[in-house]
Amino acid sequence: MVKSLFTLLLVGAFFCFASLASGASLKDDLQNLLASETYNSNLNKINSLFSNEAAFRDSRGNIDYERVTEVLRQNGLLNLNYSGGANMTLGFESVGSPLLLMKVVSDALSNMGYKYFLTSSIENTPQMVRWSVFVSSRALVSPGALYSELLKANAYIKGIARVGQFDFAYVIDLSNAKVKTQEYVEGAMPKRPLEAYFYGVSGANAVEISAQSADSWVPLVKIFDKNLNLIKQIKEVEKRSNLNVELPSNAAYIVIDDAFSLENIKRGLSIRIN
Repeated sequence: MVKSLFTLLLVGAFFCFASLASGASLKDDLQNLLASETYNSNLNKINSLFSNEAAFRDSRGNIDYERVTEVLRQNGLLNLNYSGGANMTLGFESVGSPLLLMKVVSDALSNMGYKYFLTSSIENTPQMVRWSVFVSSRALVSPGALYSELLKANAYIKGIARVGQFDFAYVIDLSNAKVKTQEYVEGAMPKRPLEAYFYGVSGANAVEISAQSADSWVPLVKIFDKNLNLIKQIKEVEKRSNLNVELPSNAAYIVIDDAFSLENIKRGLSIRIN
């Protein structure tokens, strides 16, 4: 029942963001960010602190949530720390690929120290993607810190709504998002991979892959476009010593793995992006 109630509140919050394409006002965002009692009892102070709205917008015209959060915390209006801990549900909405939204947000949360969180719901329609996660921590996810981490991926918060004491809903602009990949160094010596290889390949034509003679590589290669839509996959069932992968013109990322276990390529793969 509680979960169903939160889902309804979250969906309602997302519907409130329907006009975000034209840009939300700072006043609206402050009302969404703060508890109503805090906002109403400190209205004069808030109006004074945020009288110059332009000073709280970034170069793209979006609300600069890092600066907003900092001012609210410095003035005792936003408390993000709870000694007893907090169980949070965070909702994220965007237009585009579910995988892109989940990857960009997961990387941001992980960089903030939230390594473990559970998906509580996901909804994918032709118009939008909604993803909700459950996080348990002694500190609430800071909207300012999340804003800063998303910026690293060219993703932007377009609006925030507080839908519970510890629960927030975010609308994210992923139209120019770039996923963090592993650094590619041409000619690098192969070494044991801790995870599948993940490289950016925009503008490349092909990828040459060679396994070490003592390994038993069974190729699994996935190619994605800029929105992390899968556009090509190669999955072998037998050992290969090398593989040349031609890239589609819209290829943006490549994942190179073993079809069974990374143990099969424990000496590393030699990879050349052409």
